[in-house]
Amino acid sequence: MNVSAFYKSREAGIYFLLLLCTLFMVAELINDRFWLSDLEVYYRTAGRLWEGNNLYRYAEDKHYVFKYSPVSAVYFIPFLLLPFTVAKVIYWLLLSLIIAVVFRHTLRFADYSLINTDDKSRFNNLILIGSLFFAVHYLRELHLGQVNFILLASYVWSASLLQNGKSTAYGLLIAATIFLKPFGLIFIPYLILVKRYREIAWIAFGLFLFSWIPLLFYRDTALFADQYIAWINELIIELGNKQSLFKPANHTLFSVIARYTPIGYLVEEGTSSQKIYQMLVLGLTGIITALYIRKKIPASKVPVAAIYDIAFLTALIPLLSFTSENAFLFTLPAALILLVNWKNLSTLLKITTGSGLLLIGGNFSELTGKKLSQWLDDWSVLTPGTILLLIALFILRKQIQNSTKSHAE
Repeated sequence: MNVSAFYKSREAGIYFLLLLCTLFMVAELINDRFWLSDLEVYYRTAGRLWEGNNLYRYAEDKHYVFKYSPVSAVYFIPFLLLPFTVAKVIYWLLLSLIIAVVFRHTLRFADYSLINTDDKSRFNNLILIGSLFFAVHYLRELHLGQVNFILLASYVWSASLLQNGKSTAYGLLIAATIFLKPFGLIFIPYLILVKRYREIAWIAFGLFLFSWIPLLFYRDTALFADQYIAWINELIIELGNKQSLFKPANHTLFSVIARYTPIGYLVEEGTSSQKIYQMLVLGLTGIITALYIRKKIPASKVPVAAIYDIAFLTALIPLLSFTSENAFLFTLPAALILLVNWKNLSTLLKITTGSGLLLIGGNFSELTGKKLSQWLDDWSVLTPGTILLLIALFILRKQIQNSTKSHAE
């Protein structure tokens, strides 16, 4: 079989993505940079939980203190069966597979033509383009051994569960992700808007049920309770460290609007004006999201119409939460959906989408240099990039809705 035939008949883009991740692992090993420092924290904490010890040790762990829920430590207990050096390799390969699954499922959920065809060329082209623009994010995810792509894979999978009415599986899945990072809470207002109350009930039940699992490892209930107190304290500290509106590299909507528009002159940090301002921005974001969701996409139009909702909501995560630049990988579903619909985009929307992709994925320090990379990060170019993608996705959804109406008439 020649290369051209292979490219058309197989999902070569997925193989390329997996190969790239594997080659990056080899390069990390050669350069003695195979660290996965975040995984080391999860691994160490899982060991402490297994032994029924305190998970949060500030003086001992310092910068690498565990910042997540006691429940999340349970997820990493299986890795204790392996020496950490082996666990790093297994986790890297597993995470590489998860990254590929996110790319694959998002594309296939968004477009029937990628499923009902024997020619995989277009599918492979989309994978290659997407993997190019998001390389800085998934390669950093692998280098650090983070969990963001695990969360994103769960969110993408949840779109299928939601559309197929699997309320129990959906609710328990989202509940499980909230204990890893609370980003999944963004789906609660959405579920209220679309009147999916069964799913909300199952999320609540999952949160209650899973919260007791760490008790299996503690004989002392007081020590068990202390773990949740320490976790809440970590959340408060983490939010406090990143909430300065006028601090460089604060990529939230609250900060970017305050820093680069005249509105910032009306806001005084640490006063009631800041809280009012943040509530107004949050409220406006909620209204825009509600307007977006109201534009229905029939289930017959795309394989999993809910992926359009999930893509918009996950792209909001780094805009509303005080987190690192790597959280902008949550814009990947929105980017892939826009690339899927590229031929249907107007010239203006193509420019909007392309500019957004460049701002989100162009800050590769190995190419731009560390000085320029830091400057781009300080100026929060990721934020306008995400806003551009959201604008394009909003307009695209309206066009799909209008197209559906016109066909019906």
